[in-house]
Parts: sequence; structure tokens; C-alpha cells
Amino acid sequence: MSKPVRQASRRWLPGLAISTVRQWFQDNFLQRLFRNVGILLSGDVAASLFGLVYLVLTTRALGTSRFGILVLVQTYVNVVDRLVSFQTWQALIKYGAEAVEEKVQDRFKGMVKMGTLLDISSAVLGAVISVSTVFWIGPWLGWDSQTIHMAACYSVSILFHISSTPMAIIRLYDKFRVFAVQRVICEGFKLLAVTVAYLTGAGLWAFVIIWMATNVIRHLFLFAAGHYLLYRRHVLRWWKARADGWRPFVAFNCWSSLASSLDIPVKQLDVFIISSVLSLEAVGIYRVFKDIAQVITKVADPIYQAIYPQFAVMIAQAEARRAAKMAVKLGVILILASTPVVFAISFSAPWWLGVFFGKVFAEQWLVLTAYLAYQTVSLSFQGLHPLFVAMGYIRKNFFILALANGTFLLCAWRFGGTWGLIGIVLALAVQFSIVVFLKIFYLRRGLRGTPYYSSRE
Repeated sequence: MSKPVRQASRRWLPGLAISTVRQWFQDNFLQRLFRNVGILLSGDVAASLFGLVYLVLTTRALGTSRFGILVLVQTYVNVVDRLVSFQTWQALIKYGAEAVEEKVQDRFKGMVKMGTLLDISSAVLGAVISVSTVFWIGPWLGWDSQTIHMAACYSVSILFHISSTPMAIIRLYDKFRVFAVQRVICEGFKLLAVTVAYLTGAGLWAFVIIWMATNVIRHLFLFAAGHYLLYRRHVLRWWKARADGWRPFVAFNCWSSLASSLDIPVKQLDVFIISSVLSLEAVGIYRVFKDIAQVITKVADPIYQAIYPQFAVMIAQAEARRAAKMAVKLGVILILASTPVVFAISFSAPWWLGVFFGKVFAEQWLVLTAYLAYQTVSLSFQGLHPLFVAMGYIRKNFFILALANGTFLLCAWRFGGTWGLIGIVLALAVQFSIVVFLKIFYLRRGLRGTPYYSSRE
């Protein structure tokens, strides 16, 4: 390839050498990343199959409108949990990687202690707020008394959301197989319970209890696994450790939690907007399309889980430009792998949507196609977000999300009311564009003058 092209590539894609995709897979970083992602996805394959079956059974048992109520109840609890909970796993990986690199076990114990205290405090606070708030926010949203009481019951599950710190421990110790096992067990339990409810003709309350019980099991499993790993690694009596250096740890937690709260409009409030400007039927259709899109988006969360600890270690070793290069390579690989899958799903959607979910879903196949296209492009930038946080831009992340997600709310309300579900997808695309543009801008500026160790490729 010509010299001007190579120079342009290095200008716009920091640290990227022109090489073949096959050569990229020889990089130790990518080999380790895909090994860990493969482990996570090995559990997700079975979990996704279980999920597809119980989703079909649930929609057929409840119908579109009652399934929409179940989605609203679950979404309400998730929103309150995201607003109140501390994302301690991000801070523990960021600073825990430095402590492990410097072999300072006492400092690591102190971080585990602080993280656990924050987890417990936010779980109790979240449960109290969720139960008490639903009785005045429910009528404002137009919910009937049954939906309000279902949401209040489901809110109790927040008390068991104490797995954030154990999740960081599992990731730091590179034991990603734990997540695979957890997903298979939880989704298997959910499938079994939903099948029994379907065959016995159980009502909506039964499905709410099943969703709630699965949620509790998921968090308790990770809590037990994380602390068992501490025991195996001889990180004992961490609750007695001094919390030295707590200020940057807590500050990082606060900013990451605020940023996570700002991510709620895209992750959760889209459902409430649809219920307000469209209908409960549209909520059910949109939720099914989001679950179908997990065929390609399912890999996003495992990638974040696996790559963030690796980026944190690389940043601690002053290899920021190499980390940026890995993010770019990952994006190219992901879009090449996901595009054929999206084409196959989209072109066959009018047929299989009608067979499995019904005519009302098949009529909206263009919405599914647009949503899958958006998710494909979004997936190609999956390495950007953990890199941005690992670089320490947690405050900038907050303000970027504030701008982007505020824009999303305005666009979703306007576009959704005008163009229906396709308008919601367009609003998501606007939000995504703002986030990616600003993060790339700050990363390029921050990477100027930083060293790049090509000998480590």
C-alpha cells in the first residue's frame, strides 16, 4: 500500500500498522481477549438458546400487552438500581490492576473492603427507594394497581445486588469461565420455571416471580464465586484492611456511577417512551427485537468484561497507544464478522417473525432491520468505551453521556411520536454518533506524545 495511505492510517487510527486480519490474530493481546470472550460466549450460546425458548413461551402465554407489562416492571426496577448502585467493578479493576501490578496486597484488600461496603449500602438504599417510589410514580405513568404491586414486589430483589465487587475480582483473576457457568445455570433455571408456568397456564404474577428469582440467583452466585476466589488466592481478612488511598477510588466510583445513571435513557427509558408515545403492544414488539438483536450484541458485554482489565493493565504499563491500536483492530474484526449475520437475519425476518412470534411482529420487520444495522455499527466501536474509561477519562465520560443521552430523550420523544418504532432507532443512532465522535476526539488528543511499544506487538 502507498506511503500516503499508510501515513493517513496512522494519523486517523493511532498506532495502527497496515497488516492483514490474519496477522492480527497472532497478537497476544487479541489471542487472550478472544480466548476470554470465547469462554464467556460458550455459556452465552446455551443461555441464548434457553432465552429464546422461554421468550417465545412467555409471549405466547401472556400475549403482547401483558408481556409489555412484565417488561415495564422489570425495566422500572433496573432503572432504579442503575440510578442508585455504585459501579464498583470499574474502579476496582482500574486501581486493583495497579495494586496487583505493584504487588501491594494490603491496598487491594482495602479496595475490596470499600467496594463491598458501597455494594451493600447501595443495595439497601436501592430497594427502599424502588419500593417506596413506585406507589407515586406508577399512577403518574398510568399503571394500574396490579402493575404497581408487581413492581414493588420485584423491587425487593435489589437487596441482593451485591455482586459488583465480586465481578471485578473474577475479571482481575482472569476466571471468566465463572460467568459462563453462571449464565447457563440461571437461564436454565428460568427456562425450566417458565416451561412449568406455560404448561400449567399460570398468570402474569407467576412470570414476575420467576424473573425476580432468577435475578436473585444470578447475583448470589457471583457473590459466592468472587469471595471464594479471594480465599483461594489467600486474600484473607480483607474486611480488617485499612482503606488507604480511598479518595481516588471513591471519586472514580462516583463518576462511573453517575455516567452509568446517564446511560439509563438509552438502556431503559426507551421502553417508557414507547409506552407513552405509542402503546404497550409496541413495547412488547420492541423488547422482542432487542432480544433478537442479542444474536450480534451478545458479544458486546463479554468483550467489555474481557478487554477492560487488559486495557487497565496496559495503561498502568504506559502502553496507551498500543491499547488504542488493539481497539481499532477489534472494531475491524467485529464488523467483518457481524455484517453477514445481520444480512441473513434481516432478509429472512418477514418469514420467521411470523412463524415464531406472530403477524404483528412480522409487519415490523423493517424496524428490526434498522435496529440490527445500528447495533452492528455500534458493535464495531466496542473497544472504544473501555479504553476511554481505562485512560482515566471518567469525568469526560460523564459529560459526554449527559449531552448524548439528553439529546436522545428529545429525539426519541419527537421521532417516536412522528415515525413510530423506526424513530426510536433513529434517536439511538443520533446518540451513538455524538458519543463516538467526542470520545475519539479526546482520545486522539490524549494519545499525542505518548509512547508506543511496537516491540510488544
